Parts: sequence; C-alpha cells; structure tokens
Amino acid sequence: MTTEEMLLKLLEEQQKTNERVEKIGEHLEKLENKVEYMDQKINLTNSKLDDVRIDVKYSQKLVQKDINKLKDAQDTVIAVLEHRGILKSVN
Repeated sequence: MTTEEMLLKLLEEQQKTNERVEKIGEHLEKLENKVEYMDQKINLTNSKLDDVRIDVKYSQKLVQKDINKLKDAQDTVIAVLEHRGILKSVN
C-alpha cells in the first residue's frame, strides 16, 4: 500500500469519524433541549406545589378558626343551659 493510498484511507476514516461526531453532537443537542424543557416543567410544578401548600395552610387556619368559634359557642350554650338549670353540670 502506497503512502498516498494510506493517506486517502486515513482521510476517509477521519471523514467517517467526523460524521459520527457530528451525529453525536446533534443527539446531544436534542438531549440538552429535552433536559432544559424538563427543568422548566419541574420548576413550574414546584411553583404550583408551593402555591397548593400555601392554599392548604391558609384553609387549615380558617377551619381551625371556625372550630375554635364553634367550641366557644358550644361552651357558651352549655354555660347558659347549666345556669338556667336545664342541663346538669357537665364538669
């Protein structure tokens, strides 16, 4: 095999290698785009979860406030009924 033939063969192999590297680069670019998209979706989902957590905590506070009002009203009714002799002392 002559030097010229060896050089031509090396050039062909290099061209094939360059084509493979280019294809790999294209695939990597696609993967990077997908990863970036997934990161954005994860961030959006986390933001929505934070909003839901805040809404749930706020709702819990309101429910607890209503429960406390009901307990106070119940205590008042019991005290009035006991005072009027309609209900025997609960304590």
